[in-house]
Amino acid sequence: MNLWGYDLLTVTKLTNGDAVEIVAADYRLFPRNESPKWLIRLDESKSWAWSTGDSEISVAGSWGYATTAPADIQHVCIRLAAFLYRQKDTSADTDRPIVTGDGVTLMPTGIPSDIQKLLDRYKRRIA
Repeated sequence: MNLWGYDLLTVTKLTNGDAVEIVAADYRLFPRNESPKWLIRLDESKSWAWSTGDSEISVAGSWGYATTAPADIQHVCIRLAAFLYRQKDTSADTDRPIVTGDGVTLMPTGIPSDIQKLLDRYKRRIA
């Protein structure tokens, strides 16, 4: 069962279309040694049949990318907080607000490029 873009960390309960629980020994989560999981595969050595017509499987568990933020995301948070704090100061840096000679403040168009590059690795690209 492909989870189609949803990040699964752990399964609390897997239930078949007849509301019968599928025990952990009867399925595997993929990828095996990475998180988050994106696929649940039922044991192929068993015969699977449900009496209900829709045969849906219900997944209860914890969802998300990770239980704790990766180190580079923690770094980005500190870097972004420092960037936002320094916006009170002016300079010619295009990552910060610029005060013109007329006293007009020009705000940056986005976050600093180094932060954007780090965050881009965590974007989900769905074809």
